[in-house]
Amino acid sequence: MGRRYSLVFTAIAVTLIMDQAGAQSLDMLERHAAGKYRGIAGAAVALADGTGSVDLNPAGAADLAAASFSIGQSGQYYDYLLHRHNVGIRAGYFPQSAWKYNLEHVIWMRPVTSRISAGAGVVQKFNCFLVNVNRAITWSNMFDQHTHGSMYAAAVFASLRLSGHLSAGAGVYSFFGKTRSRIDGFFHGNDVNKWAELENSVSGLAVRAGLIGRSGPFSAGLAFEPPWPLYVKAAASLSADEQYAYLLPDYRRTVWHQPLILHAGTGYSGLRGVILSLDYEYRDYRSSTIAILLFEVGAPPLYRDIAIVRAGCQLLPGKRLPLPVRVGYARIPQLYTSVDAVGVGYAILDYEHTERLIKHVISAGTTVPFRDRSVHVALSWSFLSWQRHLDADHPVIDTYHEQCLTLSASIENR
Repeated sequence: MGRRYSLVFTAIAVTLIMDQAGAQSLDMLERHAAGKYRGIAGAAVALADGTGSVDLNPAGAADLAAASFSIGQSGQYYDYLLHRHNVGIRAGYFPQSAWKYNLEHVIWMRPVTSRISAGAGVVQKFNCFLVNVNRAITWSNMFDQHTHGSMYAAAVFASLRLSGHLSAGAGVYSFFGKTRSRIDGFFHGNDVNKWAELENSVSGLAVRAGLIGRSGPFSAGLAFEPPWPLYVKAAASLSADEQYAYLLPDYRRTVWHQPLILHAGTGYSGLRGVILSLDYEYRDYRSSTIAILLFEVGAPPLYRDIAIVRAGCQLLPGKRLPLPVRVGYARIPQLYTSVDAVGVGYAILDYEHTERLIKHVISAGTTVPFRDRSVHVALSWSFLSWQRHLDADHPVIDTYHEQCLTLSASIENR
């Protein structure tokens, strides 16, 4: 395609940016397998025990009495709803939904001595998923976008009981996996043969260390990850018509800087039949050039410090309660924000980050014994909202809501 036509198509595409009607909440935070503690929203850095939670705090498996195996899986149902108000013209609601399956962890550990346990496994660390279906509202829509993929880590773990009250542990992770983001054109059916796709392959090494101390009904835990680089290799592909070439990043290789993570928590079991827990997690981010999404509906991620809070309550089984009951809550800031944008004509010229997106998670779970195994089941509901205000010839106010139901199950030897 000649340079003149490329410039024309690019100009048309940019003028249509203000007409996107889709999702903007890609989860870019590193995850930690929590095993049975998914039911308390992962508020267990001071309580972690057993194989399924060794990724949350590697000190948690120091007291293993026998070899143990854990596998965790989950299914997620995403529900998106956009309310778009073209000021002075029209307003409308645009729902969409999608499903995703995750293999969350496969971990095996065994006691080496009476004080040391060791093992290995594979853990899902990033769950990248977004569906962004655009529709014609006031002007023609630009394209549909689908982003998916998982980043995993092969890990080795070791746990050591230092004394009757204190345990330590560490895990070393080797990352691998891919994410794909694809744009498919529409534009009233005129662009259905135009597309662009970006694949990011990752690699890198990371370390996570932890401590757990217990004294009477009290327990305290600490987990630590130093900052580390996740190396990214990009591969781009385009349709014969290269209209969407401008969406592709200008790198073939880059670094996605992962943050310093400090994760502290406490637990209390002094109430009869009840265990309470509270976790605080701090992440210190550095800016990165990574493009997981080909197109940002609002604005690119804002890399700055975030603080995550989790709380949980466990009711232990007894005469009236045959199975344990776990409930939890987490407040998880995201790397994305709401946005105030400025446009002239149909083109967006500038934007400003406003309120950070906050994901709220409410969870519940239990454990069902089955022969010599325990089946840990949890159901969590997460939700968030964001807004985009566009100041242009025809002002646009977008209010977007996302919610996700996650059913997770892990099986662990007892």
